[in-house]
Amino acid sequence: MDGYEPVTYGDSWAEFYDDFYPPPGADQVGFLVRRAGAGPMLELAIGTGRVALPVAASGVAVHGVEISEGMLGRLRDKAGGMEIKIVAGDMTEFSLEARYPLVLLGFNTLFAPLEADEQRGIFHSVARVLEPEGVFVVECFIPDLGRFDRGQTVRVREVKLDRVVIEYSVHDPASQINRTMVEARWRDGRSAMFPVAVRYMWPDEIDDMAAAAGLELAERYEWYDESPFTEDSPRHVSVYRRA
Repeated sequence: MDGYEPVTYGDSWAEFYDDFYPPPGADQVGFLVRRAGAGPMLELAIGTGRVALPVAASGVAVHGVEISEGMLGRLRDKAGGMEIKIVAGDMTEFSLEARYPLVLLGFNTLFAPLEADEQRGIFHSVARVLEPEGVFVVECFIPDLGRFDRGQTVRVREVKLDRVVIEYSVHDPASQINRTMVEARWRDGRSAMFPVAVRYMWPDEIDDMAAAAGLELAERYEWYDESPFTEDSPRHVSVYRRA
């Protein structure tokens, strides 16, 4: 997708993001609140505040990193959104004076930078702002390359009474990049297209990036309810500490 930039996803999805992705459940909020302690929590790619606002409502102050003004506009329009302090724009390279007991990078967003060096930069930036006993929580899917046929796939992602959502994807195994266009069609005749590009990694690759930044894996679960991570898990929630 020529012209795809770091702000493309956020600015393209901002208007509809909360329609597709509901707020987190109690398991996720509780998981984060317990690890944030007295706070504040720093969320990278905070977006529309889908996760940040429920955490803040639980009594933990939240700071955010976000590069998309479209996403930030949606956050600021929400109740409590103006109370979220935005401290940086680019999650791949930032340095702050504050130190955090918890840094969160949720919903596969580690895969958003399309260069490995930029993904490594996230870990190094996080290592600089963690408190000595702080943790970095990363949530990612496990790549499922079997879904591609000759490097491409089309799948129905969602069918509801008022809309259908279809994904068109191409896969480049050499670069580990998937490029996807998500098409939404509403019953009233509206339609919209949303681009997504990710550079995926397996958990051991993520662990290696963390180690290079002086962090080590402390916990790994399939989900925020702390269900065990197994070889059949479709996703993981990983918790890193200073080595």
